[in-house]
Amino acid sequence: MKTFKLALVSAALASAASAGWAQDKAALIKEFIEIQKPGYELLAQNIAQQEAAPVLAASSRFVQERVPADKRETVAKAGEAEVQKYFDAVVPIIRDKVAQVAPGAITPVLEQEFSAEELKMAIDWMKSSASRKLAGAQPKMVQAIMTAPSMSELESPITTQVKRLDDAMVKALGVPADGGGAANKKAPAKK
Repeated sequence: MKTFKLALVSAALASAASAGWAQDKAALIKEFIEIQKPGYELLAQNIAQQEAAPVLAASSRFVQERVPADKRETVAKAGEAEVQKYFDAVVPIIRDKVAQVAPGAITPVLEQEFSAEELKMAIDWMKSSASRKLAGAQPKMVQAIMTAPSMSELESPITTQVKRLDDAMVKALGVPADGGGAANKKAPAKK
């Protein structure tokens, strides 16, 4: 009988500890998500950039190919103003939606992939001065990579591949080739 009572008490303690870990893990997940909130702005900017990329590329190409050289700067500045209006309008919408969706989307991943101890370690790292310093240095590191002299070697192969893609899309979509490219063409009407 003593063994049975001991087993029952042990099971109750294990259950209570497990419930405590679950509560602790839920609190850690909530804290993790809260720490991520400043990153929503960057995510929103990246999404906005991705969505606008075809328009921006086609616009840039248009300015370079069809606008007289003496008017390019003026046209480009007008375009830049419109791009800024786009970002000013769309980034807050995306950021707010990410903030709304993130907790429900991230929580199951964190629950499945991380133990409470791992979440605690991740949170401790994210709160550390080294993590903040690294996050602050990220834009400078990206800028250093992008402005490295040898990065200019990518311009030709990338431009060549973008042109190849544009030409292939014109052909694949059956768009009449008038030099404007596929990025600013509508698909032909279905018959």
